[in-house]
Amino acid sequence: MSYLVLARKYRPGTFAQVVHQDHVTRTLSNAIRAGRLAHAILFTGPRGTGKTTVARILAKAMNCAEGPTPDPCNRCRSCLEITGGNAADVYEIDGASNNGVEQVRELRENLKYMPNHSRYKIYIIDEVHMLSPGAFNALLKTLEEPPAHVLFFFATTEPHKIPATILSRCQRHDLKRVPTRGIAAYLETICRQEGREVATAGLEMMAREADGCLRDGLSLLDQVLAGTDETVAVDQVQEVLGIFDRAQFMRLADAVLGRDWGAILDTVAAAYSQGMDLKKFYQDLCEQFRHMLVIRTVENVEALVDLPASEVSAIRSQVAGVSPALLSQTLDFLLREDSFVRLAPQPRLAVETVLARLVQVPPPLTIDALVAKLDTLRGQCPQEQALAPPHPPAGTEPTEATEVSAIAEPTPAGDDAMAEPDDGPVETRLFHRIRQSHPNLAGVLDQCRIKAINAADVVLEVGGNGFHAGLLQKNTAAIEAVCGEVLGRNIRLVLEAPSRPVEDSARLRQRRHTIRQEALGHPLVSEAIELFNGQVMDVRVLEAEPQGDTP
Repeated sequence: MSYLVLARKYRPGTFAQVVHQDHVTRTLSNAIRAGRLAHAILFTGPRGTGKTTVARILAKAMNCAEGPTPDPCNRCRSCLEITGGNAADVYEIDGASNNGVEQVRELRENLKYMPNHSRYKIYIIDEVHMLSPGAFNALLKTLEEPPAHVLFFFATTEPHKIPATILSRCQRHDLKRVPTRGIAAYLETICRQEGREVATAGLEMMAREADGCLRDGLSLLDQVLAGTDETVAVDQVQEVLGIFDRAQFMRLADAVLGRDWGAILDTVAAAYSQGMDLKKFYQDLCEQFRHMLVIRTVENVEALVDLPASEVSAIRSQVAGVSPALLSQTLDFLLREDSFVRLAPQPRLAVETVLARLVQVPPPLTIDALVAKLDTLRGQCPQEQALAPPHPPAGTEPTEATEVSAIAEPTPAGDDAMAEPDDGPVETRLFHRIRQSHPNLAGVLDQCRIKAINAADVVLEVGGNGFHAGLLQKNTAAIEAVCGEVLGRNIRLVLEAPSRPVEDSARLRQRRHTIRQEALGHPLVSEAIELFNGQVMDVRVLEAEPQGDTP
């Protein structure tokens, strides 16, 4: 007699035996008792969570000799035939291999015949989303108004692939992923029935590898029991299944946070020597840091982290002194490099490369450290460089001040970020207000200067080319409105061409270029960029207005 695997041997025969799907089994039981069961039911959910099993139990419940009943007897002819898979009135159809129009037409022809000996003729179509569009169309009318003796039970892992016309004719039940604790408890029950003893940590390890799929958990247990003696230890589970020790992941996380490159290489080499899939190893590392971040920042983690209580406690101790910003930065870096590892032809080199780059990333600064850095920068900035005199003495060349805009993350927000200077010269306030209300003119204003402010007008000297002058002419009314708000009276804007000789303008352009390069190379600018992880977006040279007839 051939061996019967655990997934088949312990397949639930009643709704009460179904694991972690109470919301579905309770609804179906109540519907059967009230005589309100729909003629077409769709079961959806991840693989191995019990979709086909629940459909079979429901078929038993409807055709049981004592039914319809939510508790089939599992002794009558119909129940035994359905359990054995040879029921004459229950048809289990694979949607992947019977997905054509001809198969659906044949099904429709058989619907008109009454059941052989049961109450209902029941069709269970697994992976129904695999049916072709033509097959779905052929099924529509029959599905909406089937004969009274026919029931349809569908199962699928991808309900989004089913046409809306089919979904609207079905009553849908969504099965959930089985939590790790639930799988571990069920595996422990199976071990007792099999007369085998498996370490609790080993059961938890298998449950975690099952990833919400109860059938996978039973398959893993089958493999472990076949490859071990009566009593199964944790290291035996790891050896048989090729699972990397979770304690190793915790040590690897410590090495990453501590920038210990040697320990990182040792851990990756150990996983490689054990034959572990390093792409899965990398995904598990990402998940480890996700668990660490959640446990570090949330008090009640039972619903957020599907881990044994002992492991949650160990991780909580591990991250007690770790900054949440560092955990978030590390997880963000690992996730951004996931595609690089997943698509790499040599996963080991890819994993080592990513971790090598990760340990070179400087940790994020705390608020206190950031404030201290800002104070240091403020103390190093000379006062004479911070503020240039707005009006140079008569008879001297025009001077220029330099303003460097560094955009960092996070950027200032709110009204303070765009606050208008209250104590600056009128020209500065005018330009600031125009840039604030009309950002599209900011670049044009860099080529202009206010030549005069009179009682009724503002004379603006326009540099650059004809495009700048044309843009200012189109926005004359808007600029006049801003000037009126700042000066408190009606103002007319007068645009004039630059009065400086061509050679003088060329000299000033060269001087501006030199100032920009000096500003970009200034050590304070470089330190600010590194401090805020920012980049220089713009360098503006603010020309001080000359006095008198000074060129």
